Amino acid sequence: MKVVIDMKNQIKRKGCSLIELIAVMAILTIAYGIIFEIFTTQTRIYSNEMVRNDVQNSARLCLSSISDSIQLASYSKENINIMKQQNTFDGLGQCTQIVSVNNGEYTYVINNRRLFKYVNSTNYTMISGNVDDITITQNNIYEIDVNITGKHFYTEVSLRSIEMEVQ
Repeated sequence: MKVVIDMKNQIKRKGCSLIELIAVMAILTIAYGIIFEIFTTQTRIYSNEMVRNDVQNSARLCLSSISDSIQLASYSKENINIMKQQNTFDGLGQCTQIVSVNNGEYTYVINNRRLFKYVNSTNYTMISGNVDDITITQNNIYEIDVNITGKHFYTEVSLRSIEMEVQ
């Protein structure tokens, strides 16, 4: 008879107790909190890395563009004038002129924290944004320093002259 009574009690019980529901809710809350924290941490790391990559790519573009121009000018023995002066350029307005190649054939200028390769009022190309400052010094080699959003990047460019033999 005892077996029959236990079966009847188990058949009548169809739900969960309040304590079981509270325990499940507490476990799920902890699990969701951990998942949310992992997600926000990964999102923050991803955003920081994207900003860092953008800054490094901007610096690489600045350094490679200016150094390539200096090297090409040295091959053809063009004039390379290093300067840091304010000038007004058609199409861009007031800019800081950095380096001029072949007596102004093209010039690198900074306008509103953007680096441009300027040829004339209709022909100029933006190389990079967020440029704080560029310094070029010349000893036996050209030293190029670029500051982008507070980060410092540096490269050196050696001049090579090509002498052709006439046969």
